Amino acid sequence: MSFTHRPVAAICYEVEPVDSPARITVQSRTDRQRAAATGRRRSRVAAALEEPLRGEYHDAAGTAVVLVHKTRRSGLRVGAAMDHLVDCPAPVRAESRSFADGGLVTAATVLAAGQKLRVIKFGG
Repeated sequence: MSFTHRPVAAICYEVEPVDSPARITVQSRTDRQRAAATGRRRSRVAAALEEPLRGEYHDAAGTAVVLVHKTRRSGLRVGAAMDHLVDCPAPVRAESRSFADGGLVTAATVLAAGQKLRVIKFGG
């Protein structure tokens, strides 16, 4: 997480086969969190927490996913995005998909022993 730009975060995944070649697949996902329903709904607060966001827009291109949701009660829009930097000496097949409640980015390759696949995920 950035201390200068708090809504921005990055995480680095690195995979390296040690003894022999290996097929490697890394998946990165973003989801709209769903409130867990526990027991009976007894209050307006519990009702408001169930499905508080409605998917309004989603798109995926390259290694990026964008989501926009609208709050059910107040009508405010909330946006989230993720993108990835893929670094690898071998050819990598990378693709992204989006859906109303989330998105998925997949990077797949075959690495020789000692080669590294590095995927850096940026979110905000």
